Amino acid sequence: MNILVTVAVCGFALVLLWAVQSVVLAFAGEPLALPLRYTTRRPVVRWSSRVMIQLAWLIIVFGIPFMLGMDLHEVVHRAFPRPVPWRSVAIGFLVIFLPFLAAFAFYIKVGWVRIVPRFDAATRRGKLLRRFLTPLPLATAEEAVFRGTILDQLLQWLPQSLAFSVLAVVISALSFSSVHFIRRQPQSKPVWQQAYGFFLAGCLFGVAYIVGGRNLWLPIPVHATAILMIEIERLYCQFTGPRWLTGFAESPYSGLIGNVAIVGMAIALVILV
Repeated sequence: MNILVTVAVCGFALVLLWAVQSVVLAFAGEPLALPLRYTTRRPVVRWSSRVMIQLAWLIIVFGIPFMLGMDLHEVVHRAFPRPVPWRSVAIGFLVIFLPFLAAFAFYIKVGWVRIVPRFDAATRRGKLLRRFLTPLPLATAEEAVFRGTILDQLLQWLPQSLAFSVLAVVISALSFSSVHFIRRQPQSKPVWQQAYGFFLAGCLFGVAYIVGGRNLWLPIPVHATAILMIEIERLYCQFTGPRWLTGFAESPYSGLIGNVAIVGMAIALVILV
């Protein structure tokens, strides 16, 4: 029953987003499109979609426990129990930050990455500021949905064993990866490699959720640090190495070296937390 409710609420959130998008597109005189697949850049369409995306997250995070008859105060307490485990938060940050830093230093040294700043200095400063401000709220929203809600419901529904915990992490990571491709993607991007990279990241965040005690204190800093590192390097770095080995700017963990790093990060979380 829990899984059926989860699927139904997620489906309702998507349908609501689509319905509002269709109304806005019709109002703006634009052709109708599948959810987030429109091509127009008109502000009214873009901003209404951003609002509806946040509303959809809230519907999923609070709608599922409400439909299951759970106390919302208890849900929030389970997601963020007190006291704050600052040691785990610090470990989560360092487990992501240090390997990323070492990998980029190595890539620059061997010539697989070049420092090529994008935009003019003033624009770059503004974008850099936003890159420091957005990872935490973005990671919090996505972790609340994909780990705190979807993964947690899978862990409750499936039998309690290591094999089924792995299965739950894989399913939640697949949903995490696939949702990134509802929005129209530039044709120049290697979609399947990027999807694989999102899947690997989702598995890492799922491991963080479980080893952190099935709350959000650990996966949020892990996720936010990964976003921060990627967004900063996208402003300053140009990948020139073989894509199968190094990945690419938007998905540096999708290459072979990134695969090994993800496994190492997961093992470090299991050992250190």
